[in-house]
Amino acid sequence: MEFAIVPALIAGLVATIVMSMLMAMARAMNMTEMPGMPLFAGAMLSPNPNTARMMGLVIHYLVMGTIIFGLIYAWLFSLFGSGGWLTGGLIGLLHGVVVGLMMPMMATVHPV
Repeated sequence: MEFAIVPALIAGLVATIVMSMLMAMARAMNMTEMPGMPLFAGAMLSPNPNTARMMGLVIHYLVMGTIIFGLIYAWLFSLFGSGGWLTGGLIGLLHGVVVGLMMPMMATVHPV
């Protein structure tokens, strides 16, 4: 499987949008009290909630979701020679476990 930057960036953006929608639904159903990712990400840079949301939108959707994770996932698919659902599911599971292990620590260092 060949590494391609533009499809990786598009896939990263689409995945970030889908994940954000799922997280918004979880908040709406009272499954979590975690604020939206734009506020969560932007609050590290500004104490003002409006400014934090605007900065967080750029950080969450463009930098982290589209560029960082889009390219990392595409690189891993290229490395493993497969972009199938099983490979994606295993990488996503590992990603989820790592994030899940880090989340309890965020409360001690994060201003939100």
